[in-house]
Amino acid sequence: MFPIYQSRHIRVDLERHIATLTFAFSPLEQQGWDGNALEEWERAIAWLYTSCPVGILVIRSGTKDSFCRGLHPLVLRELRRPADRAAFAWRGQQLIQKLAHWPGVSIASIDGLCRGVGWELALACDYRLAVQRAATRIELPQGLTCFGGSVLLQSRHSPQARHRLASGIPLSAREAFQLQLVDHLSYPSDGDNALSRLREQFGHSLAKRPLPAAWLGLASERRRFAAWNPPLPPNVISDLAADGAPLPFPHVIGVWGDIPAIEDWLLEALLKGALVLVHSPQQRYRQRLDQLEQRGFCTSQEKLLLLERLRPVDHPDDLAAAELIVLAPQYHPGELCRRLDPASLLVWVQPAGHAPLPPISQAYNTIVRPQRVVRLSFLHSRHVAVVPEEAVDELSVQRLVSWFQQGDYGVVVFPADARILASAA
Repeated sequence: MFPIYQSRHIRVDLERHIATLTFAFSPLEQQGWDGNALEEWERAIAWLYTSCPVGILVIRSGTKDSFCRGLHPLVLRELRRPADRAAFAWRGQQLIQKLAHWPGVSIASIDGLCRGVGWELALACDYRLAVQRAATRIELPQGLTCFGGSVLLQSRHSPQARHRLASGIPLSAREAFQLQLVDHLSYPSDGDNALSRLREQFGHSLAKRPLPAAWLGLASERRRFAAWNPPLPPNVISDLAADGAPLPFPHVIGVWGDIPAIEDWLLEALLKGALVLVHSPQQRYRQRLDQLEQRGFCTSQEKLLLLERLRPVDHPDDLAAAELIVLAPQYHPGELCRRLDPASLLVWVQPAGHAPLPPISQAYNTIVRPQRVVRLSFLHSRHVAVVPEEAVDELSVQRLVSWFQQGDYGVVVFPADARILASAA
């Protein structure tokens, strides 16, 4: 294998009459698309038409946990006007059409999270293979497309498949295969053999798939994207994690009390190898893992490995080794803080829909280390608000923001007096 094309984030290698396009953004860019990424893809697709020496192209991600996370979180802040969003969508639609019309055969190899415009990129390929593991999720947030995905779905796929994607609920690799959105399933152990098995399934001479006759519906798709206004609070997005690489994920996490809203993030933590100590109904996590296994998000062996990382605890002293402790709203952090390692961080959760948490008393602030307590609220799907106490150091907030971002959550950081401002408003 040797490189035949190279740019900042995209590399094309040639081996045995097959070209492999690998794209990998830095950890700071979160494997998400913005204007710069779009421009880089435009140059790469133009190169395919003029210089690619072979007729089979495999598109894959160079990062471990995701194929593509969709649009970069800051794109919609940069594209402030509807006209700017429509122009951005038009460029993406042109790119997807060029990839779909490339004379050779294209194959998307999906391993990890495949979201939004990343899934639209995969739809433009003639074939899709997906790795069946817990990290592989296929989804269209809010069911929204902007790069021509709605036209490809309408022309190539069933109403049932379109309905499932429009719901915004993530699909496992197996569910996508059952809906014929994916052509071939593989396992992590298959490695490079997955492509060989795909070719065996369809015959060694893979054929070009039919294309939409007129690409009708692109204008309405642009209008929907231009009018999209996701509920993100203005001017409170934290840039703390944008100045340095993501911090290492905590090795040990403690959970004190029953916090259903944190379960998805804890499952992400388990997938990343964390040991989770829970003082809550452990059966709920077992049931959730059973559901994930039934839907094809994980194998029975993966489920057993995840369960081994889930440990019940009965006493606060059992949480002493945890780097991060998540506390249910009905408990007070004061007494718990006295038992913890000075370097650990305590997050006091306020689930969505509950009344604001009471302020921490002055007596507590004078006795216990307040720099370790951060308040956290769940805003909406996979978004959290963080309110650190006044004495919380910046590094602690950076750690928390990075950990939730690595778990695929959007994070909003408010100032310490946000609860006062909210009540005044």
